[in-house]
Amino acid sequence: MNAEALLEIDTVDVDIINYFLSEPEISHSRVARRVNKSQPAVGARIKKLEAKSLIKSMYGINLSKAGFTIAFISLQAMNPDKIIDEMRRCPFVINALRLIGQYNVQIWLAATSIERIENIVEGNIRSVDGISRVMMQVWIEPIGDLVAPVNLNMEHHLHLKCGPDCKNLAKDHEFLRGYLDCTAGKNKGGSKDGELLEKQFNIDLDDKLIVMKLQDDPSITFSLIGEQIDKSQPAVGARIAKMKKRNFMAFKRGVNFKTSKDLHLVQVSIAATDSSLLIESLKKCEYILFGFKTLGEKSLIAYAGTHSIEHLEMELDKCIRALPSVRALETSVVVSCMKDLVLPYQPAHECFVCNYDKVPISKGEQAIA
Repeated sequence: MNAEALLEIDTVDVDIINYFLSEPEISHSRVARRVNKSQPAVGARIKKLEAKSLIKSMYGINLSKAGFTIAFISLQAMNPDKIIDEMRRCPFVINALRLIGQYNVQIWLAATSIERIENIVEGNIRSVDGISRVMMQVWIEPIGDLVAPVNLNMEHHLHLKCGPDCKNLAKDHEFLRGYLDCTAGKNKGGSKDGELLEKQFNIDLDDKLIVMKLQDDPSITFSLIGEQIDKSQPAVGARIAKMKKRNFMAFKRGVNFKTSKDLHLVQVSIAATDSSLLIESLKKCEYILFGFKTLGEKSLIAYAGTHSIEHLEMELDKCIRALPSVRALETSVVVSCMKDLVLPYQPAHECFVCNYDKVPISKGEQAIA
């Protein structure tokens, strides 16, 4: 069964999804003109696709370009659900995944420095009972864009004495999000730790409030945001445009893999002798939604979306495992996500764009062949 049949969608639905992937802010009326349907008909289709989690709107930080330090922490845990539940309290956590494979939990962290991430891992993760193995992978080079909500008041977390007992102290989620101290009195002085993020990314308190309100509710109007932070609608719009132009903030549409019932997300870990050519192939591949280059035995980590794990494994065998530069390839199926995870999945694709016989190989590989 192909993806369209499984998802109960047709070619018009696929076209609508693809238009939103390529132009996230395209209007419904323009989509209607492109698919030659009435606007009400397209609106009904969009509602159907949203109900299936095939279209989800999200504002967030462009983690591939904004300049945050990103690390994925993989764990072997005796009680993975408990670990993930505790991670909800940490403002540095972008998301946390349940996996089937060598590691059963993966925590995604964003921070202003690698030192901050190392402190979190050593003080708040390695010390947790029931964790037998920890592996940290730091982003070096992204493969595609990853847009996700980030708590821009993360550095204020130091007021809660971040350390081994941090997870027990950080109980007030609203305090962590910073709304109370940001909106009450508009204390723009903040702390030195809060100013660190503002200086590093050239944003101020109003920018942070705008981003976090959009992350909480992508449908909120600029005028309502303006009322809440005492700014005019044009001023709010100008700040948003500025942050988008700098690739700090982005608006994306895609499949929500947290709530999708018919699609699978698979982590693909690759050990390769020449990663540069492989990265270019992965960027062209319609199955690969995003990924990154890292240090360690597995130098490339990618995330693939599929309606059939069996079909994905066949394509990986044909297009990736067969390459002479690939020494090892492992897959881990994502069972669940702690937070919404919106990624650019295209329902209709027959095979890898980077099919094995089309992939350029290096001179060294030609000699081996």
